[in-house]
Order: sequence, then structure tokens, then C-alpha cells
Amino acid sequence: MIVCEYGRQCQKPARTKNLKRGFFQEYIMTQTLEPVAVFALRKSRIRRLVLGYLLSIYPGRSYASEIARKTQLRVTDVCGALNGLSDRFKKETSLVDLNLVEKTEKDNYIFYKATELGARTWNTLK
Repeated sequence: MIVCEYGRQCQKPARTKNLKRGFFQEYIMTQTLEPVAVFALRKSRIRRLVLGYLLSIYPGRSYASEIARKTQLRVTDVCGALNGLSDRFKKETSLVDLNLVEKTEKDNYIFYKATELGARTWNTLK
């Protein structure tokens, strides 16, 4: 057992030659990122509203101005919660960087969709 962030214990998988580095990083990220995500959601009402809306239309996707209109927030606040914006919304605690929301681009439009990790993290808050 190794102790991950915030004192949470997680088990490190056996390192073998055929174990790809990406898998190991993804394993560690899903084990340590959830407490950071919970902290970020508890800290920001705007992040909670944006993730809550995306989960209400799950598995559908939406764009930033539609999210702002449905949640009655400003577009800059929504973009900040999703991607990070200057000092008010830090990039490392943005919903996209925490893997709670998936960002896709199609024909110069950027769409956002909640992820499975986002749904699990939301359920731990409720």
C-alpha cells in the first residue's frame, strides 16, 4: 500500500515490462484526483452548477453559452469553471483538467460532456 494525496491509501500495481506507462499514470490519476475534484467542487458553486447541468443532460453534450443560459451564469464564469481563467478559476482545478468534463471540438465548435468520473464524484458529494 502507498499513501496517496490527502492520506488516502491506494494500492500500487505491480510494475511489469508489458505494463504501459500511460496505464500506470492513469491509475494513479484516478486514485488521487478524486479528492482534489471533491475539494474543487465543494469550493466553487459555479463548478457545481456547471457539472450538475452537464450531468442532467448526460450523455448529451453542450456548448458554453448554452450552459450559461440554462444555469443563469455568465459565459466567462462558465468558461472559467470548465477551462480555468486567470486567478479566479485556476487551470489545475478546472473541470476539464480534473477529468470531470470532456472537451471535444467539431467544426470550430467546442462541446462539453460530463464523464464517468464526473458522475462518480458528483455522487460522492450528494
